[in-house]
Amino acid sequence: MGQGVKRQFLFLLLPLLLAAETRPLPPDGYTKEGYCLVSTKKQRVMGLLRFANAEQFSRSCRGVMVFRFPDPGCRYFHSEGMAFDIRIRDAHSEQFLPPGKRILMCGKQVVERLP
Repeated sequence: MGQGVKRQFLFLLLPLLLAAETRPLPPDGYTKEGYCLVSTKKQRVMGLLRFANAEQFSRSCRGVMVFRFPDPGCRYFHSEGMAFDIRIRDAHSEQFLPPGKRILMCGKQVVERLP
């Protein structure tokens, strides 16, 4: 199995395993506005899957999660397994991301929020 295939398998499997926890895993930190801030690889992979519904996301993060990356490259964000819609914004655009879709976003920071 090639490195790329192993990495893709990990990115697909890890969120499913982490989502099985009963309590949401706390983020790496919070912004001064009270939004969730995630910057470690494990936290970024788990993303919004830690929340069972939009209300839990709203209570925990004020409805906004900020993803910070060490480089400005592009990466896919997907909403497979999520129970609610989100808006997602990078340095170039803001788009709607319904459950079950994926989208390519670029930059050192990507923000997901409730619509």
